[in-house]
Amino acid sequence: MARRGILAYLAGFFDGEGCISINRNLVLRLSVRNINQEVLKLCENQFGGYTHKTTLHPKRTQSYSWTISGVGACYALIRIFPWLIIKKEEAKVAISLKSIINKNKMGRGKLPLNEVKIRREARLKIFEIRSKNSPNRKFSLRKTDKRS
Repeated sequence: MARRGILAYLAGFFDGEGCISINRNLVLRLSVRNINQEVLKLCENQFGGYTHKTTLHPKRTQSYSWTISGVGACYALIRIFPWLIIKKEEAKVAISLKSIINKNKMGRGKLPLNEVKIRREARLKIFEIRSKNSPNRKFSLRKTDKRS
């Protein structure tokens, strides 16, 4: 498969199966869980990050997760952005964090207050977009995460 074809395929896969999030530590993270480890390894080979087995109930099929964080997550989104449909709005918000993530790699150490504010706002925006796009699913943030 040609490079653009691989990126288009992975964009479609991520659009349907993936997740864009900013965790409580305000770190941008992309993740996908699936029973097909091969396609997750393709994500790892194209973008970096890591793939691992996920622990589930013994009666369930074994699944795997691919995760990438920080600036690597931004670059992965930039590469698949042209083909995203469902997660395009969330990706725009995440990509907008690239310049501040570059300055402070993955938020290690204490973040400046203005950066904390920007990351929290982005986290809430992604949460709002996800809630709007999936009205039948319930998403929640902890009370401590709702303050500005």
